[in-house]
Amino acid sequence: MAPLVSVIIPTYDSEKHVLSAVNSVLTQSMPDLEVIVIDDASTDRTVELLAELDDDRLTVVRCDENLGPSGARNLGLTHARGTFVAFQDSDDIWTSTKLEKQIREYEREKGRDSTEVVVYSAAELIDEEGRNLGKWLWDSFFLKQGDIFQALLVRNFIACQSVLVKRHVIEEVGGFDPSMRYAEDYLLWLRLARRYRFCCILEPLVRYRVHSGSLTKARFRMRAGHVEALLGVCGELNDAGERNMWKRQILARTAVAFLTPGDFAARLSLMQKVVRGIARNQGDT
Repeated sequence: MAPLVSVIIPTYDSEKHVLSAVNSVLTQSMPDLEVIVIDDASTDRTVELLAELDDDRLTVVRCDENLGPSGARNLGLTHARGTFVAFQDSDDIWTSTKLEKQIREYEREKGRDSTEVVVYSAAELIDEEGRNLGKWLWDSFFLKQGDIFQALLVRNFIACQSVLVKRHVIEEVGGFDPSMRYAEDYLLWLRLARRYRFCCILEPLVRYRVHSGSLTKARFRMRAGHVEALLGVCGELNDAGERNMWKRQILARTAVAFLTPGDFAARLSLMQKVVRGIARNQGDT
């Protein structure tokens, strides 16, 4: 019998935290689930540690070459059997009632009308040792509900680890873009928000681990990824107002990315992509 929820966890060289992440899923108060861990060609003891877990709901898929987060999550989707899909990262932690509360919220929201809904939640920050830092990933002011497409054009306020969504909904929009290694989830949320309502649980159901120095090292790539995500929805804008809003946001994001230290050739390539994207956007007006 198929489980209610398929939880997909991509992992790469995560021996320090992977067991905590997986166990926080396996010990959910809503046990009707399967956990699909995609080991993305790890070179450390990640696979050996996972082999020590004795739970029939756990499946570990080993990749011979590194696919990146998008490719790993898409591979996980091909193995998923659940009605719903949720995502977890290999260094973060779920609260024990995450799925139970999200299923309940989904049913409540779905009872209002027949349209599909994507459920996400707030996330709190922890340090490398799991200590609570006393603040959320995004303040509640930024967490929007309903038709959130235009709000998402301004910023990505959705933590991938917090999302619960029907599997067929993910499949309808084509899953994650395998060409993206940064902000790949942002593009997916934009595509989903173009079609479906979002509902937010204003309670931190995810504990998001902050690694010292990790943001600094990837800052340009992450900012460039957000620009790429906006380019990815260029052809899905409904009217002149949305197109103008999109243009303002992509110009601002591109300027910030270009001024971020990084490879000059990569920054120049990003600028060229944006120029072509804006030209397409204006051509559709």
